[in-house]
Amino acid sequence: MVVSLLWLVTSPIQQSWAQTPLSEPGAPSVTWNHSADAVILELRTEIGMIAEDEKGPVTRVYGDGTVETYYPAYMKRAGLWRAQLGPSQLDTLVRDITHTGVLDFDAVFLKEQKRELARDKSAAGELMHISDGQWTDLRVAFRLESDNVTAPLDRHIRWYNLDWDAEQFPELLRLHELKNAVDLIRDAAASASLNKVD
Repeated sequence: MVVSLLWLVTSPIQQSWAQTPLSEPGAPSVTWNHSADAVILELRTEIGMIAEDEKGPVTRVYGDGTVETYYPAYMKRAGLWRAQLGPSQLDTLVRDITHTGVLDFDAVFLKEQKRELARDKSAAGELMHISDGQWTDLRVAFRLESDNVTAPLDRHIRWYNLDWDAEQFPELLRLHELKNAVDLIRDAAASASLNKVD
């Protein structure tokens, strides 16, 4: 996966970095704030039919590898759960998230592609509908680093009915890249030995 980072053009340094795909020699490396209070990944699920203030679970990955998942009171595993990723596990997670292509995600363009496909599929009787769904909210807070210079690498993506859309629109490869990133965070939390702390 080639991550172009062309959206990250906000300074002369970033402009030069944006011309070099991360997979090539001399490209900036992706790193992160390693402090225990720095949230580098956050995944929220907001369930549509829930009337509570807390709409769904939240998973956060911190810079030191701490993973926390909070489940609202109405869910079976209600409360705060915590686990610890080892250094190699955290390195792998950051690398895999980067390689999904989600850092280059263009929601506006992708939604327009989806609308066009949905119109065609609906006309052909191939599109299924659901009455209610959920929001997926993903935040990424990494850094780009090259020659002792760093720049923020932040993304915030919200998508309605991600799992459903990925099933209905296999043609939208970027959508599947987003789902892959979300699944990586879910899998990291699921594979860690979560312990209830509250």
